[in-house]
Amino acid sequence: MKYIIPKSILTTTDKGEYILLNTKNGKFFGLDVMGTYVWDLIKRGDSKKAIIDNIVQTYNVSREVAEKDIRELLIELSKHELVIVDE
Repeated sequence: MKYIIPKSILTTTDKGEYILLNTKNGKFFGLDVMGTYVWDLIKRGDSKKAIIDNIVQTYNVSREVAEKDIRELLIELSKHELVIVDE
């Protein structure tokens, strides 16, 4: 499963963290350092599994923690129409 960033999403950075703007609804969404890292992986085209694998390896966290955290982030991003699921 991959996620696509719609063309209607604009990004800028502030102190190394992304601020996203959904131009369709005018709403902003801020990402912390980890969310910013994951956003870059999404932009790169990584699958959900690849993102989780990357987080486990890079941050030395358990797979269970990475899966939970990534799932929650992707749900939030989807809910705010910042990503689209591409199955």
